[in-house]
Amino acid sequence: KAIDITGQRFGRLVAIEPISMRARGGHIFWLCECDCGVVKSVRSASLRGGRTRSCGCLQLEIVKVTGTKSKKDLEGNVFGRLVAIKPTKKRMTKSIVWLCECVCGNLAFVPSGQLVSGHTKSCGCLKKEVVAEMGRARRNLPDEAYILYPKEEKRIAVYLTDQYVKRMLTKHGIDNNQITPELIELKRLSIISHRELKKTKEVLNELL
Repeated sequence: KAIDITGQRFGRLVAIEPISMRARGGHIFWLCECDCGVVKSVRSASLRGGRTRSCGCLQLEIVKVTGTKSKKDLEGNVFGRLVAIKPTKKRMTKSIVWLCECVCGNLAFVPSGQLVSGHTKSCGCLKKEVVAEMGRARRNLPDEAYILYPKEEKRIAVYLTDQYVKRMLTKHGIDNNQITPELIELKRLSIISHRELKKTKEVLNELL
């Protein structure tokens, strides 16, 4: 049974209420308010174990005063779609690189500075989703113009209209008057299966 920590203080954090998100292993997350006013989601075990004591502001203050980073201050903190699991021995631009788990299930190594600043919020899945949505809106195309590949909870959109495929073929040196419906379909299949254009030409030559 989950332990009720509502109203309890953990360093600079006060537990407000549990949220629906769960980490690997079913760990519960609590919505907490920091003394600085920031509201963060933190893993219950990290709060009760004393590993997370602030929203990240404490770490920044320690850096300013001592020039060193607190390795345990980020553990269990949620940064966008990422949960900080543990620090590693890696360093990037003088920042400790943390092993993080994304809500999509992927693991990512992210410098602490990028987590605290909000520069990195996912393993990369968020950017792909945003780019796909922007592309769809910019071209004002129906959903049928996209083939979606589910990978865990991610969806990668591949633009496969005839116009796009023709542009790809001309980019690789094929004249417009040489482009046939058969070649367009073969190129479309090569994009789906990640085959190179050379293989598409070989298949086309065999058909001809």
